Amino acid sequence: MLFLSLGSNYTLAQAWHHAWAGGDYAKTKQLQSQLTQYYNGSKTLLFARGRAALAEAIRLATGGQGQVAVTSLTCYVVIEAIRSVGCQPLFVDVDRQRLQFSAQQLRRAIAGQDVRAIIIQNTLGIAAEISPIEDLARAQNIPLIEDLAHAVGGQYADGRQMGTVGDYTMLSFGRDKLLDTINGGALVIRRRQPPAGGQPEVPQQKVAWLGQLRDRLYPLLACAVRGLMPLGLGKYLLALAYKTKLAVRSADGGTQRGVALPDWQAGLALEQWQRLEATVSSRLTKQRQYLQQLSAFATETSANAVRLPLLADNRDRVAKQLRRQGYFVEDVWYEVPVSPARLYASVQFPESACPSAVAVAQRVVNLPTHQLVTPEDIKQICQIVNQEARPWQ
Repeated sequence: MLFLSLGSNYTLAQAWHHAWAGGDYAKTKQLQSQLTQYYNGSKTLLFARGRAALAEAIRLATGGQGQVAVTSLTCYVVIEAIRSVGCQPLFVDVDRQRLQFSAQQLRRAIAGQDVRAIIIQNTLGIAAEISPIEDLARAQNIPLIEDLAHAVGGQYADGRQMGTVGDYTMLSFGRDKLLDTINGGALVIRRRQPPAGGQPEVPQQKVAWLGQLRDRLYPLLACAVRGLMPLGLGKYLLALAYKTKLAVRSADGGTQRGVALPDWQAGLALEQWQRLEATVSSRLTKQRQYLQQLSAFATETSANAVRLPLLADNRDRVAKQLRRQGYFVEDVWYEVPVSPARLYASVQFPESACPSAVAVAQRVVNLPTHQLVTPEDIKQICQIVNQEARPWQ
């Protein structure tokens, strides 16, 4: 069986290495130094959670006031980060071909609003329309925050590296990301002028022992769950882990902006950073293999490296047929405009103002590109998609 997530960045050997990983302050400093240099920043802070890095970027950019423009296809933790520092989200509807907003859509959305920052999410690694967005932000003196949770290692159409344009660059090391240490994130400060929020607040607190234990064990747990799924037992093991607090759902747990990334996770992030080029290349190769066999779905939404999104009018049927053949794609980014669905009501999302996001969330299907996917898997998945899926017209 093949899953979109569920620790799919980890083989059993890699999970064992993760569980017993060591680390020291030198590795932490090395990771900070390499990120600062690569993104041409002045300083890099490491947080125990990616959402905390984003929250600190928002605080610095806005001073904790006003609105933050954000794509209408996003994750609950992004909204949590915005609200945690005293700001409010301004949702910008998406272009269905790119799964994110254009400069024109952004201009209309922020007109007459008190927007203090703009988050560029590069959803699923798809390159944002960066040059005109940058021009708009600079003309109105609005700081840009580049969110690389899906997009580390990517490039914009003008050849610039993602993360080298905005005033602040956030990286996530969370589950199923290209850099995956189960939890964690980094903030690279690139803005040269004094930030609205004053000096950066360096995280000082340590992650509690239970939190570190959970992060160490999760890849092993995920391997066990995947292995037991054919017997029908995997879901019960995962439910037991949630109930006993040996695992937490990815959107839970709060922002925790004052908690620093442990040295052992910084060491793992450094290892993954140093082989990132090969990781991105492998995923892009698999993306091309899909698209060679899925000509009906070859749109601009395909220019990514994390997961390959397709838009189908009969998503549920496609997912059901794939599951029958052992391919689990129900973990959708995004099954509602702000995922996960269990937290959607608390967002108070303005559906009438973002109709394209609502329509996309009802149709998007994600196909896996991680290390466990083989060419034979891609061939079988494409056969099912071509037989069952009705492309969104």
